[in-house]
Amino acid sequence: MRKMKALSVDRKFLGMLMVLMSGLFLWPTLAASQNGANAICTSAGCTTITGSTAFIDASVITGPGGATDVCARINGALTSSYPTTARVIDARGINSGNSNMTCPPGDTPWVYGTSVTSANAAILLPPGTINIQTTWILPNQTRLIGVGRQMTRIVWTGTTGGDMIDMCSSACFGVGVSDLTLAGGGPTVINNGIVNNNAQEETYVDRVNFTLIDGIALEIGSGAGNSGPYSNIVMVIKRA
Repeated sequence: MRKMKALSVDRKFLGMLMVLMSGLFLWPTLAASQNGANAICTSAGCTTITGSTAFIDASVITGPGGATDVCARINGALTSSYPTTARVIDARGINSGNSNMTCPPGDTPWVYGTSVTSANAAILLPPGTINIQTTWILPNQTRLIGVGRQMTRIVWTGTTGGDMIDMCSSACFGVGVSDLTLAGGGPTVINNGIVNNNAQEETYVDRVNFTLIDGIALEIGSGAGNSGPYSNIVMVIKRA
């Protein structure tokens, strides 16, 4: 009886082992096509999949003249060779290992040499420090979104002062800045942080820290009617 009982247990064990082994062969594995850039279905039932131009990875794009600093790469993603309708520019893959994190004097993501664009987009900024020397003038319906105010820092390194960010150069709508820190030049270079004289409805500033701003951290002018909210703003008093 003991021998038969032992044989019965062995058969159960073998049965379970065979089920587990068959599961390994049947379990789905990730195909190579499942990795990479965002994609969209272009046919019923998703039988045809193609890349989505609504979501552009700026870290692999060179700017005017082959420039690879952070402003050049974002400018390249915004230029007319790419869709000019509303989209997301993902710059989160840009870092000091693949790009220069200092924008040259006179250059911004929207004005780079002779390349000028007013394309509207949500721009996802990378973690780390972005050094700027020229005012970033945000076009209509542009949103700057950092990884977090302890992670994304825009630092003024110019030798003269000025506004760090202006919300549009004329009447506009839907401009936003969020989840980052703006660091000015300190007492030797007087900066304003964000100046809004033109952006109106659907315009906001949220979760932004200001530090070393010896001018006005956040200025809301008379042309910014119906803008806001301006929320979760911290002014950090700190000297280098």
